[in-house]
Amino acid sequence: MAGEKRKFTEAELDALVDQMSLAQADAAVEAIEALASRKREGKLYQYEPQDHQVAIHADKHKIVDVRGGNRAGKSECCAFTMACHITGIYPEWWCGLRFTESFIYGVISISTEQMRKSAQVKLMGEPHEIGTGYIPKDLIVDYAWRAGTNGCLDWVLVKHASGGICRVEFMVKEQGAAKFQGFAWKVAWFDEQPDIDVFVEVQMRLIDNQGYIIASYYPKDEEPEMLDMLDKMSSDYCSHYEFHMEENKTLDPAEIEMHKKTMPLWMQESRLYGRSGSGEGRIFAFSRDDYVIDPFEVEPHWPRIGGLDVGLEHGTSAVALALEYINRNEPPTVYVYREYLRSGNLPGVHSAALRAWGDIEFKIDTSSHRRSPTDGKRVFDMFREDGLDIADAITKGGSVFESIHMINEMIAEKRLFIFSTCRELIKQMGAYRMVKAKNGAMKVTERHDDTIDALRYAIMALDQARVPGTTTVKPIPKIVQWTPKNRRVGL
Repeated sequence: MAGEKRKFTEAELDALVDQMSLAQADAAVEAIEALASRKREGKLYQYEPQDHQVAIHADKHKIVDVRGGNRAGKSECCAFTMACHITGIYPEWWCGLRFTESFIYGVISISTEQMRKSAQVKLMGEPHEIGTGYIPKDLIVDYAWRAGTNGCLDWVLVKHASGGICRVEFMVKEQGAAKFQGFAWKVAWFDEQPDIDVFVEVQMRLIDNQGYIIASYYPKDEEPEMLDMLDKMSSDYCSHYEFHMEENKTLDPAEIEMHKKTMPLWMQESRLYGRSGSGEGRIFAFSRDDYVIDPFEVEPHWPRIGGLDVGLEHGTSAVALALEYINRNEPPTVYVYREYLRSGNLPGVHSAALRAWGDIEFKIDTSSHRRSPTDGKRVFDMFREDGLDIADAITKGGSVFESIHMINEMIAEKRLFIFSTCRELIKQMGAYRMVKAKNGAMKVTERHDDTIDALRYAIMALDQARVPGTTTVKPIPKIVQWTPKNRRVGL
């Protein structure tokens, strides 16, 4: 047929080679080598992953959640992953998903300007140099510019190794969720933190092709709902990564160190590590590395204490603390080793989950004594009737600031650590902050503080922690300086 490429059999190729002169054969070899060299010189063929990027290329989860600081390499490795799927060209070391046929792909950013500066440049190159990105120029069939955007692409057609043609559609969330309807993508790549309504809409667009989502972004505190949703997804469905600027070996360590010295701590957490809850006004102004540790088996003879914050209009949360005494005359090292947070449900559901933690007394918010307007029952009584060991927490007077001071002091003195499995508490530790009230006074924010409150209740009752299996509370002995009972006689 006209326009169809002629395919030669092996015998025909042998016959053509036999008919060539030595000069013609040399010229053919040179042409083939030049073509191979040109391909090897492209970004797609030159890419070598750094240690912290390897896991992304091997990941087969439906959703890959990559958070990171500035210049940490998160967008770079995600762009390469997309280019491999779009072209069907995978390196020899590749052990992740492989697509052997052509599909439609989506690339999403927050704005056309951000798209043009980041995702589009990495995949396609600069607007005046299309084909210098990870998608080789000789594989680009056609493309179109988005009207009125000064160099932002609308779509691109790319040759796939299977012989088919892939279509890449460039979208921005400022178009609104409705604009994302009607697509049928195989993989969608969010190059910035998505809005929750756009994210859910994109999920629906992937169902027909049993598709996947890659999200690489710098987390933003002003949009916590999206982060909460990702955090609560099953590990069978969604994987999480945290990229640090210091892991990027293409950057000069001395340059990073210089910038660290000029940044306040809260800015280091966000800019270098891409951690949410890192804004100004933080109450616990520490690096996460100062108090988050890998979990270990808690010794059975260590005293325990729990904190419980009742969710009347929000989630019910709890934490469990274990105390390690190296010297009984010195304060213990405290480990937060379990957390619980669940919205809705009756106290009986929460009680059943917390009783499974073993013999622990929970210090509970005194608001639990308020009677329900429907049946007149107190939540406190309902928990106790369900067999949960509870007692009132100290919640009056200056208890909030006293407990905050204790937590800060213990972290500074390396006496308080949180297991990395307590993800909700760690996230809220970063988000907990002082805000300015309408009257101009500073106050503690009451948003996303459920597990923090539970921790505060437990911290205020460390002297009442007990070893599981004991029936009486053994208070921590207090060292009191001796003074005479009767100063006149010295007795």
